[in-house]
Amino acid sequence: MKRWILWDFSRVTWQYDVLCLLIIAFIFLTPQEWYSPNRRATDRPAATVQSPD
Repeated sequence: MKRWILWDFSRVTWQYDVLCLLIIAFIFLTPQEWYSPNRRATDRPAATVQSPD
């Protein structure tokens, strides 16, 4: 576990490849809203629309 945390692997090992794939998967699979600098987690919509139903 210590080797994984401190990353003691060289660049031509399968462990390095796995880490790179995990980083790329995180970048492409996270929602785009996470990267929006103007939106906070506590923001609410400015107005709500109610239908007459």
